[in-house]
Amino acid sequence: MLEYGFITIGGLFMAMQQQISHHFHDPPNDVEHIPLPITTLIGREQELATICETVRRDDVRLLTLNGPGGVGKTRLALHLAALVQSTFRDGVVFVPLAPIHDPQFVLPTIAQALELRESHNIPQQEHLQQFLRNRQMLLILDNFEQVIDAASLVADLLRTCPYLKIVVTSRTVLRISGEHRFVVPPLSLPHTNTAEQPADLATLQQSPALSLFVERAQAANPDFTLDTENAFVVSEICTRLDGFPLAIELAAAWLRLLEPQELLTRLNNRLNVLTGGARDLPAHQQTLRRTLDWSYDLLVATEKKLFTQLGVFVSGCSLEAAEAVCQLDTYLEEPLLEHLVSLLDKSMLFRADTHGSSMAELRFGMLETIREYALEQLLASDDADEVYQRHAIYYLALAERAEPELLGPSQEVWLERLEQEHDNLRASLQWALEQYQTDIVVRIAGAIWRFWHVHGHLLEGRQWLDIALDISRDLHSMARVKILCGAGWLANVQGNITEAASFFEEGLTLSRALNDTSGIGMALSGLGRMVHLQGDHDQAVPLYEESLEILRRLGDTKEMAWTLMRLGILALEQHTYDRATALFEESLACFRSVSFTWGITWSLMHLGRVALEQEDYARATDLYKESLHYFQQLGDKSSMAATMVYLGRAALAQQDPEQALAFCHESLQLYQQVGEQLGIAECLELMARIRWAQQRSDQSVRLLGAAEQLRSQLSAGQSPVDQNWYSRIVQQMQTQLGRSAFEDAWEEGTMMNLDQLICTPTQAEVTPPNTLTPPTAANPTADSATTAKDPTRLTSREIEVLRLVSTGLTDAQVADQLCVSTRTVNAHLRSIYSKLGVSSRSAVTRLAIEQQLV
Repeated sequence: MLEYGFITIGGLFMAMQQQISHHFHDPPNDVEHIPLPITTLIGREQELATICETVRRDDVRLLTLNGPGGVGKTRLALHLAALVQSTFRDGVVFVPLAPIHDPQFVLPTIAQALELRESHNIPQQEHLQQFLRNRQMLLILDNFEQVIDAASLVADLLRTCPYLKIVVTSRTVLRISGEHRFVVPPLSLPHTNTAEQPADLATLQQSPALSLFVERAQAANPDFTLDTENAFVVSEICTRLDGFPLAIELAAAWLRLLEPQELLTRLNNRLNVLTGGARDLPAHQQTLRRTLDWSYDLLVATEKKLFTQLGVFVSGCSLEAAEAVCQLDTYLEEPLLEHLVSLLDKSMLFRADTHGSSMAELRFGMLETIREYALEQLLASDDADEVYQRHAIYYLALAERAEPELLGPSQEVWLERLEQEHDNLRASLQWALEQYQTDIVVRIAGAIWRFWHVHGHLLEGRQWLDIALDISRDLHSMARVKILCGAGWLANVQGNITEAASFFEEGLTLSRALNDTSGIGMALSGLGRMVHLQGDHDQAVPLYEESLEILRRLGDTKEMAWTLMRLGILALEQHTYDRATALFEESLACFRSVSFTWGITWSLMHLGRVALEQEDYARATDLYKESLHYFQQLGDKSSMAATMVYLGRAALAQQDPEQALAFCHESLQLYQQVGEQLGIAECLELMARIRWAQQRSDQSVRLLGAAEQLRSQLSAGQSPVDQNWYSRIVQQMQTQLGRSAFEDAWEEGTMMNLDQLICTPTQAEVTPPNTLTPPTAANPTADSATTAKDPTRLTSREIEVLRLVSTGLTDAQVADQLCVSTRTVNAHLRSIYSKLGVSSRSAVTRLAIEQQLV
């Protein structure tokens, strides 16, 4: 009986083992069952390395790969599986959750992926926990966002299965204990400037976004090749698509029918263009719109309303702006921030990077593709007009808050803030214009013209001010005086002196009619400056002095300081240096008393002009460098360019034409960026001086001819100081070259464009820094002191550059030390290599030490 019983028990035990084995099939110990994509993974090396390292950490049990739809979470997870499979004794199992929407089906889906059969005796969750309890395994739960209520199941599995790790891909974070989050970013975008500056193919091809586009485009159209003609267009396509892998793949497929430029044009409505994805993709990933519909449908009603209203913001918004513009149901008790965080968790928003910003504020952004979808929902709703109205009112209030700050100690902070909000300000202006809300357009333009001026948005600023002037013709208020004065100063910077004078005259007439003393003082000072620039000193002085008297009476320290500065410039031009110095120093003291950085900087620069005129070159250079440092902090490209011109003049006065030319080219580039035509003319004149000093007479004449042509187009004359030099040099040129040769070269200059003028046989001096290579020595194999050319030909600035380079500093670090650009340093190094007969950094350092040049 015992034997029978023993046999029965043994048989029962064996039967149980067979049943357990039948129910608990071991998962595969390799990744053959992981559905790896058939296309390559491009540009994710760093992300993949990071998540692999994170998963292998002992303290990480749960990692959520988080990000919007189409950003590539699933593909990263699949490649992760292949790389870490050997780390997990019992394998890696991929669980696709995209087909299910009910959280109660998550458990059976995981069990099915594990090939775990149901038990009739044990509840399914307990059954799964028993199976996983002692297994060292990685579960990848893909597309968890639509079953987010099953997060508690994940928590229970991790709690009861100590050797289990889980990776989740989801647009929404799980918000359970121990969760580590990795936000999957879009692919890095190519760095290009403009279509006029052809892209460097080698650099572009390092961009993951562009590389993905090219690979998928060639799969659709084998004849497609990236070249210098289409590189900028392809780069712009990738940028317009935010570096979204899904969007890029969908777009690239269209090249079987369209040329890149045609595709770029059609991307104005990208949601309708990006269709027709691969049939083996999940349905929600076959078009970009379906992907976004999928995400939008997962939001609750309040989140949908907030997401839709956030579509009104361009290039992101601050928390303050969101709270002012977005209005949810009044009965909701949760603050708006909680709903914003929820959208952040669901990858419909991102936390905007404010690193390095002086504005310490919470800021949110949307990828432009997602914003386009949100904007569609907004325009289809009944709330659109009210949301746009609140948006315009908020940014009008922001502009008017900024206006006084642009003349105070917080100028730099507010300039940065307006730059950050520039797209929203543009959108508010455009909407108000379309809605015939004249008051909003006039008030915003009148409040922020100084921002347009300082940050170099001259063309755009003039366009908006001209629009504001046109729609406010019948407006008799201080608001119109502001835009008249703003238009006057921007026209002045652009070299339209006559037009600027007419704006100030009208502003003066209107402010006198309004009996607005502040407006009278502001208009008088501006008109005085325009009359001054036109060479009428006798009329300029009483205008300045009347302005100064009014401003002193009002206690308007900043405007008073500007007027003192203008009087100082007039004194400088009349060579009354003591008076000029006194006026500039009084101006500087006024600006310092109100901590107005921009004004302080200009006062310093004009004191540098006095030093230059008095041939105190060291002091002049120090003052200019200090000014340049301030202007760089302010981001004032126009003033940076002007300072570079004066640094160039100082270098030329010290018989260092190469340094002067480097400053001149840098200034010219800045003036081109901001569209300041008068500044370009001044650069050409300085370049003519330099070429004359280098005995390149023909080129000097051509440059002067081009500058004169430009000044004639602008109706802009020269200052008396420059006019004196100009008359002397023209007479010398005519004598040296002969009248006929002089006139021919002059005529050539008037017919040449800017590129032709500066691209001469010495073009190496202006080659962009990224493409520079040191010239090879006469004997390229002899990098030694014995083959050196004459080292005494090095200028003082070249010795300074050489000393810094010899300490091991990079070009960028040398540039920072000397307050110049990397390109300027590179130009000096080319000259040094040539003069010393070497072709490498180490050789020039060794030679410098051997010959005791440093």
